Amino acid sequence: MRKSTLIIALLLSFFTTSSQVYDAYNHAELKKDSKGRFIGDISVLGIMNRATLDAADDKNFLKEFTLKLKIWDYLGEPMEMYAFQWKRKKSYTVKVNNRIRNLSLDDLKDYPDLQKRFLNIRPSKVDVKISGVAGDGNSTNTYKVGQVNVPEEIVPVVMLFDYIVKDVDLLIAKEGEYREPTVAGSPSTWNEFFKWSYSDPSIGPDIDLNITETSFNKLSENAQKQRIKKIKDVWKQIKHIKLRADLKTLEWPELEMIDIIKTYDRYKKQKKLKKTESDDDFWSGEEEVVAEKAENDDFWSGGTKKKTKDDFWSGKGSTEEEVNVQKSIATATGNQYIGQKEVLTKRITISYYDHGEIDGDRINIKHNGKTKANNVTLRSYDENLSLDLEEGVNRISFEALNQGSAGQNTASFTVYDANNNVLYTNEWKINTGFKGTLLLIKL
Repeated sequence: MRKSTLIIALLLSFFTTSSQVYDAYNHAELKKDSKGRFIGDISVLGIMNRATLDAADDKNFLKEFTLKLKIWDYLGEPMEMYAFQWKRKKSYTVKVNNRIRNLSLDDLKDYPDLQKRFLNIRPSKVDVKISGVAGDGNSTNTYKVGQVNVPEEIVPVVMLFDYIVKDVDLLIAKEGEYREPTVAGSPSTWNEFFKWSYSDPSIGPDIDLNITETSFNKLSENAQKQRIKKIKDVWKQIKHIKLRADLKTLEWPELEMIDIIKTYDRYKKQKKLKKTESDDDFWSGEEEVVAEKAENDDFWSGGTKKKTKDDFWSGKGSTEEEVNVQKSIATATGNQYIGQKEVLTKRITISYYDHGEIDGDRINIKHNGKTKANNVTLRSYDENLSLDLEEGVNRISFEALNQGSAGQNTASFTVYDANNNVLYTNEWKINTGFKGTLLLIKL
């Protein structure tokens, strides 16, 4: 009885081990077609892959992904094409002002502009490692892919491989979509393509067919040809592969994700203030309530207001004068006073985009009356303008040249300092011939 139990246990152990080896490459199974191509999808889905996905994603935003691939050889050279398709979770996690914050699409239901920005988030960099087993298609071994012959071995062997699909070869589309490249890529040599290896039949260490690019370049021309021939001979025998995909690199547009949360916080604060102060106009764009001067702070009470020697029209006048003048101009002309912000940085970057309907809105951006961006068409994605601030008051004006085909629309902008920290973010209504003005006071 004990002997029978031992045999059963050994059999269970064998099948369990075999199953684990088999399952290691269970993301895709591809067979070479009549034209010598491997075409298919490597899908990384479900709870079984949750741990590996979360380990690569510090924003906890990626739910699953699929790598679409097509690999073949043309006139004796390796060719490759890839596309990356992904799905998001309901929320992402990011650190804002040293606090861990979580934001979901449902949180933004009252703010369509932020919902659109949330939906536009996509990975900024992705590298995918693919690995697997390959053979001649005669599925008699554990992996069910067959084996291949190599000159150094008496018996056929199962080939293992891995390869990094780099970010430069992937076009990242919006969630749920994918963009296929129009031109196929090709590694410089077969040595830089799939990295092939096999287990030594004599139970020695794995034997690699590829070497590093640096080592390859040091070989003589004849030695390079011999190594390439050995790899190509293996490739010609491959008819069946099983493989998996793992994220080697995953990066998100962190500044945008942080800024969405900060803007959301500001919107909520403004909404709360509107309930208690009827004169707190949302579209004024002021980031914080500016305390009014005491009524006795005027000439007749004997009080004085500080002035500067700088001429207001140079853009370096009194902050209070500038604010009052800009508000007065906005009221009288229909322009918008967007707000003000004191800053320490010398250099800023303005990121702007159309967060209404994309319909061809065009703008000018001016700094103290000088045009810095002329006749710019607003897109659905961020475009950037960098400029140096002057000491004192800097007037940043956004002038609408048209309203596009959809009529009056809204655009968004964010100001970053030299270290990519968000200084200010807001939006303005696009109305032909009118402008919105932001004051940045360089301290």
